[in-house]
Parts: sequence; structure tokens; C-alpha cells
Amino acid sequence: MSEKLEPTEAQLDALMKADQTTPIVMVNLLKFRAKAVYEDGRDAGGISGAEAYGLYGQVAQKKIKSVGGGILWQSPREQLVVGTDKDDWDAVVLVRYPSRKAFLEMTSEADYREALPHRTAGLKRTALIQCMDTGAVG
Repeated sequence: MSEKLEPTEAQLDALMKADQTTPIVMVNLLKFRAKAVYEDGRDAGGISGAEAYGLYGQVAQKKIKSVGGGILWQSPREQLVVGTDKDDWDAVVLVRYPSRKAFLEMTSEADYREALPHRTAGLKRTALIQCMDTGAVG
């Protein structure tokens, strides 16, 4: 079974219909392939999924910054304390965007779109959870 790496039409529609002006935080849960696999058949050169995702990440980080966002926190997973086998994520990344509009604009830019094959090649599965930016706690 192939995992879904992009939003469904309904998910994207809901994101587009929501308030476009308030800040958001995207929680990225990432599970990497052992070896990168490019859908267009190009040779991955033996790189790992994490390395392919890193190529995407280099572009994504610049694009996030260009729309006024930033990475709040990122870490490899250390230990699963509560959950099932499906929760064995390799890494978690929290990204703040000034608005949903900024996030959507970023994802439609040509250079961001050109980096997506690296993301797809690297990920076995993912979850992207949009949260309100309620500010720092504590």
C-alpha cells in the first residue's frame, strides 16, 4: 500500500477556506525510507531517504524564511513512550508560518515545487498537522 504524502482535495479545501490571516504551526511527523526512491525513475545514487529529504529541506527552509516563517523546533525521535507500531516516526519538526496564506503561497512557488521529488523520494510516510499558533508557553 502506498502512503499518501500530499493532502487530499478535501484537506486542501478546508485549509484554503479557513482564516488565512492568523499565524499557524505545522507539526511534521516524518518516517524516512531506508533508501531514497524517485518516482521519475532517476538514480538515487544510493542515498538514504533521510538524505533525500534533506535535499528538499535545504530548499524548504529558505522558502519558509522567505514567507516570514521559521522552524521552531526539530529533533530525531528518541523513544516511543505511548503509541503503536504506526507511530514510529523518525523525526518531528515544528514550523511556524505567519498565516495559512503564507504557507499556501510558499507551496505554490516554482522552486519549492521543484524540490518536492526529493521529499517524496525520502519519505515512507508523513503526517502534517496544522495547529493554531498560541505563542510560547511557560
